[in-house]
Amino acid sequence: MSEIKHLETAEWIWCQAEVQPNQYAQFLQDFSSDGKAATLYIAADMNYAVFVNGRYVPGFAYSDYPEQRSVDALDLSVYLAEGRNRLCVVGYCQGITSSTYKAGTPAVRFAVYAGDRLVAASGIQTLARQAPDYVSGPVECISAQLSYSFRYDARQNDGWLSLDYRPSEAWKPAAIGVSSAEIIQRPIKQLVMQAPRPAVIQTYGRFRECGTDSNSPCGKRMQQAALSFCGRVTANGKPRCLPAEEGIALSVEQGDGIYVLLDLQEETAGLLTLDLELPQEAEILIGFGEHLDDLRVRTDVGGRQFCAVYHGVPGRQRFTHYHKRLGCRYLQLHIYASSVKLHYAGLLPTQYPLDEATAAPCDDRLLSAIYRTGVHTLQTCVHEHYEDCPWREQALYAMDSRIQMLCGYYAFREFAVPRATIALLGKGLRQDGLLEMCAPTCRPRTIPGFSLAFVDCLHDYALYSGDLDFVRQQLPIAQTILQTFRRSRDEQGLLRHTENDDYWYFYEWSDGLNGSWPIRSAAGVYAPLQAMFILAAEKYLSLCQITDTPSAFDDLEGEIVRLRTSCQAFWNEERRVFTTCMDATLPDSELVQALMLCAQVADTQQRSVLLEKLSRPGANGLTAVTLSHSIYKYEALMSEPQRFAAFVADDIARIWGSMLFQGATAFWETEKGAWDFFNAGSLCHGWSAIPVYLLHRYQKDFSTYKR
Repeated sequence: MSEIKHLETAEWIWCQAEVQPNQYAQFLQDFSSDGKAATLYIAADMNYAVFVNGRYVPGFAYSDYPEQRSVDALDLSVYLAEGRNRLCVVGYCQGITSSTYKAGTPAVRFAVYAGDRLVAASGIQTLARQAPDYVSGPVECISAQLSYSFRYDARQNDGWLSLDYRPSEAWKPAAIGVSSAEIIQRPIKQLVMQAPRPAVIQTYGRFRECGTDSNSPCGKRMQQAALSFCGRVTANGKPRCLPAEEGIALSVEQGDGIYVLLDLQEETAGLLTLDLELPQEAEILIGFGEHLDDLRVRTDVGGRQFCAVYHGVPGRQRFTHYHKRLGCRYLQLHIYASSVKLHYAGLLPTQYPLDEATAAPCDDRLLSAIYRTGVHTLQTCVHEHYEDCPWREQALYAMDSRIQMLCGYYAFREFAVPRATIALLGKGLRQDGLLEMCAPTCRPRTIPGFSLAFVDCLHDYALYSGDLDFVRQQLPIAQTILQTFRRSRDEQGLLRHTENDDYWYFYEWSDGLNGSWPIRSAAGVYAPLQAMFILAAEKYLSLCQITDTPSAFDDLEGEIVRLRTSCQAFWNEERRVFTTCMDATLPDSELVQALMLCAQVADTQQRSVLLEKLSRPGANGLTAVTLSHSIYKYEALMSEPQRFAAFVADDIARIWGSMLFQGATAFWETEKGAWDFFNAGSLCHGWSAIPVYLLHRYQKDFSTYKR
């Protein structure tokens, strides 16, 4: 029996409470077992946490569009008792669309089988209630991409996970038939939950709220609080580390309570976990971040609240938030009590099970260190799919993921996640023939150039995986995207930007190319779009040849040739560069020159000039390419490795080595680090793993490199 068929006898259910955003629902059902073996089959919109006889069963729902929900198979064998067993499920539904989730119907669906025998299934016999311990309804948002944080009140936990718990009148028969989502097979493996990440106690002291109160957003309360250092927690001259079975006692006098600063020692993505003892009820604010540039964890960034709230009870308590991963290196606790004993506070890392990464493909010590950090960056940015960063967004973008996939093909020799990622992106095809900005979501604005990156993703996947059946399935999406761009051509065959606020013409985070005025607000003809279309169109034709599929276009090869010729109109002979735009004065850019080289627009003389310019950063009069699109610059230069391989290796060592020398444990969104994007720069960003690809792809060319 397939995993999908196991859920045919189960119903989609939810609690009878009025549906609202950020809603937690609890479900309870007993079943009998011989204590030997059983499997739970479960699907949810949007997530779940499963407990059998009070013990947590690791499992994480796959992120997909609401019309389809994947079934997960969780082995219950080690949690079973002979006779009566209790299955408890906490369902969570965000309820509003964000960059990582398209709003659907809150629902869970499950069945328990012992072999081929059904022993429990979700339905009217399942008891349900809105969770009393979690705050349902709007709370602080971490970010627009990640949506809600959480507030949890341990005082409202009535012990419902226990086998001897007797349900109160608050429990009602579950509401059934609440969703019509199709059940599909999970496309990738389950995430693996690891042991608690060791957390070093950096410092502690007392805090006092300043200019805020209990009604203020939790991140703002932490950011503005006055901190007074009380001491370091050491043993044998070294900082104490959690977990600590015996516990570490901390106390303060005066102030509003104790603050504790914890270092996980590297960028980590996982589930927030607390294990502590309190003398009385106490509110605890939990901030998470990637740096200490503010001499604390930065919890309030332009209205984003990198913080959660836990209300504790007297005595020892353990709590894990299973419904949303956090990404960070540092945690800060504000405990509204005069004393506490800490056993653990940190993250349970949750990672996709990748094979051990290949060894660094070079002997140079710095490049090898860059390679290892790049691999860690990749690993931290892949879960249900490739994601841009674990801290601020956890979102899937076509351009970002294309770079991550290229790196992963070499580092992990893994193809299931790329396949699922491409399929998920393709499901976001809009009525206008472009892709959603992220997947899975439905937002009013999209990035046109990122839709072209989908064709790049598909072509890379075909070359590295050889999975041509899947490529044939996705090829019509590539055709639709190209046809959409072809409709925007002018009389010279050049593609024009559309004056439409729904389209964000972002290319990279540099002046003139980041989608701000005038590139965002006015129609015009811009060089990057021409080059990106040429590259995508060529790859589409290659895909047709690889898959033995006729092209959907009569003379695409001729169009490419004519477009290359038309692009010569961007050449400025005086400055000896390709300009960015015909209709506006914008800075000359390294990225534009690199794209025109990769797209073979430049003639022989222009090519020689531009390659020399790209090999003289800071002295070429061009706006420097940022990390995200540096792959085009390096690909252009490595077309002549005998001339430029040493420069490329030196540039990798200079740029990525600088991050390492500043203490990075993962690579940043941009070279500006945490201070970019109005103090919201990510310090673990998947696209910055580019050296992993370059060091493998051009291994022979770098083999004789010496600094």
